[in-house]
Amino acid sequence: MNIKKLLSLALVAALPLLSSAQQKANWQNLDLKTDTTFGISTEKAYKELLKGKKSTPVLVAVLDGGVDLNHEDLKRVIWTNKKEVAGNGVDDDKNGYIDDVHGWNFLGGKNGSVEFETLELTRLVRRDNARFAGVTASTVAAKDKADYEAFVNNRIELEKQLGTAKSDLEGITGFKYYLDLVVKKIGKENPTAADFTAFKATTKQEEGIKAAVLGVLSEMDFKTFYETQIQAGVKQLTEQVKYNLNVDYDPRSIVGDNPNDSKR
Repeated sequence: MNIKKLLSLALVAALPLLSSAQQKANWQNLDLKTDTTFGISTEKAYKELLKGKKSTPVLVAVLDGGVDLNHEDLKRVIWTNKKEVAGNGVDDDKNGYIDDVHGWNFLGGKNGSVEFETLELTRLVRRDNARFAGVTASTVAAKDKADYEAFVNNRIELEKQLGTAKSDLEGITGFKYYLDLVVKKIGKENPTAADFTAFKATTKQEEGIKAAVLGVLSEMDFKTFYETQIQAGVKQLTEQVKYNLNVDYDPRSIVGDNPNDSKR
């Protein structure tokens, strides 16, 4: 199912839906061959590769998006710094990090953690905006020409991605507005396909909403659709526009580092 079709039916712009595979519970742990789903085959690994085998301790460092300390596969085996006393605000092991009981968050500081970060593309454009302020293709120094051309291409790509995100956000926000009106008229928090079939549309927008949702309800119930596609879509696109693709947003003051200087 593609929400571009849904939004065109509702006479507004669009946002891609998650694939039907992603709508399956636990889809990320499933297997393409076994479950016809593009997961990472975790369940298959437990059942086939690891069944009956004795475990061997392995220390893994996560250098990207962080971990859930309470995850069912981690909470019993997560690494613990035994030289550190949790929550006392003291660097007990004198390694420069206070309360690093389960490692350290390098995108955080005493004022909290960075919840939203910009894309690398956004960082590069922000950096080079300052470097090439007032510079044009005809005035750029010969030694800087290659860097300037890269900057211009990055800026064009960023503007393209930001424009698409803004358009999609406007589209799905409009879709949600009319959908909420229809649901309010139906009078049920989790209306069924029968409820939408019985609904008498009075505008083109309502007709589009009705047709679009009826197409979705063959795959999932309304509550799941609304939460995982509409609300999640609005949230994702809002974050892209406000944070990921916004050159004026820079959260690094929380960390105190300089992402343009690897030594700081």
